[in-house]
Amino acid sequence: MLINAQQQTIDTQIQLIASFKTPEEKEHKRSIVISNFPEPVFSREAANPKPSVYSMKDVENVKELFDEMDLQVGVAECYRMGSRAEGKTRLVKVRLQTSAQAKEIISNARKINETKYKNKKIILRKSMTPDERTKQDEKFQQMKVRIAQLKQSHPENDYRIYANRINIKTQDGRLRIIDDPLNGERSQRNQNHGSGSNSIPLAANRSFFRSNEDSPMC
Repeated sequence: MLINAQQQTIDTQIQLIASFKTPEEKEHKRSIVISNFPEPVFSREAANPKPSVYSMKDVENVKELFDEMDLQVGVAECYRMGSRAEGKTRLVKVRLQTSAQAKEIISNARKINETKYKNKKIILRKSMTPDERTKQDEKFQQMKVRIAQLKQSHPENDYRIYANRINIKTQDGRLRIIDDPLNGERSQRNQNHGSGSNSIPLAANRSFFRSNEDSPMC
């Protein structure tokens, strides 16, 4: 009995350690990164706004985006990453009030196509630690190699990387997740439901789509 009690205590401690998250990890969980989000535009009279005014306009525009996406989320912090430069669109990091809100934004990323930003090729993704970014890039490279292999046997197919999975563009312009080991168990489960349930309109690609070409990670 004593040994069992000690083992239960050890197991509980292991679970607590495994569930512990550092402040940095917690911040990443409730943060997202926006690519290609237009820099604020001011009138000629206010062509050189103060940094605080510029930042406030960014926050206003990001909130407007979420409103147009019909998402009830609270922006705790919003800022551009890097120095401002002519002709450069910097990444925007947004910290939400909760991790659930960050997940909601990512899962509804395709709603960008219902906003005035639909033609801006905006990309929404979760904020990642350096280790996560490294793993993401490694998987992306593996998928590129896999697509090259698939093209050799099926040159007529148009393969795309969408939402970290290999997809095929169908004749009706939709993306369908293929059954492939790199796509994990979910791909097989989706295949079992038929092509309709896992097909995504190509127009939604701008949310978090990555083409066969290299795309920078951050």
